[in-house]
Amino acid sequence: MQENVIKHSGTIRHIDAEKLIVVIHTVSACSSCHEKGACGISEQKDKEVELKPIPGREYAIGDLVEVKISRTAGLRAVLWAYLVPFAVLMTTLIVVWNITGKQELAGLLSLASLIPYFFILYLLRKRIAGRFSITLV
Repeated sequence: MQENVIKHSGTIRHIDAEKLIVVIHTVSACSSCHEKGACGISEQKDKEVELKPIPGREYAIGDLVEVKISRTAGLRAVLWAYLVPFAVLMTTLIVVWNITGKQELAGLLSLASLIPYFFILYLLRKRIAGRFSITLV
């Protein structure tokens, strides 16, 4: 039975009273991981995440920790970061091209259509952040 979480190892970079900054390093195992298509961490060298410390545990800079995110949250992140913007881009491209017949205008407006999309995501970042919680193991 598959586990319902995606786990990665990381190193504590910064400690604050209410948060830890953990750097997740890509390792060679990421290339063979069956979750690499949904993860997003495998495409980057280092990924820095902000986590709430577990009460009662002691942390030090440089400590190795393991972080986890639920599989559904990871797939939801892929949806909002990649699939929905692609759908907005392609829909705008096809609609504008069919209406005007001008490729250049369609291309520019389809790229410009991503500006309001990502601005709305930015405005909703605090509301969305609760749904994409990465936690310490």
